[in-house]
Amino acid sequence: MRPSSAYTTFLSKRGGIVELETYWYECSPFLYTALGGFILGRADSILLLVSSVLLLSAGGTILILRRRHALNEIRRLRFGTIDDSNDDIDVLPSK
Repeated sequence: MRPSSAYTTFLSKRGGIVELETYWYECSPFLYTALGGFILGRADSILLLVSSVLLLSAGGTILILRRRHALNEIRRLRFGTIDDSNDDIDVLPSK
């Protein structure tokens, strides 16, 4: 069992330890995208415009990479191992 830090864990109501990294991992791309869209809507300077585009692209990139990984995992579990050197191709099986 790995040591836990007070900054990264807390006790749930059921008495178990919940990792804060898990929550951050799950919600971060949505927060980046929402914050980027909010800042983009209120951007009145080039600095705000650039930062909003960076947040939007970071959130979108994370979501795209997670989806690609999930589809590769599904394909690997259904059809056996796949060649990881072809990550840039479409991962859905052809009809």
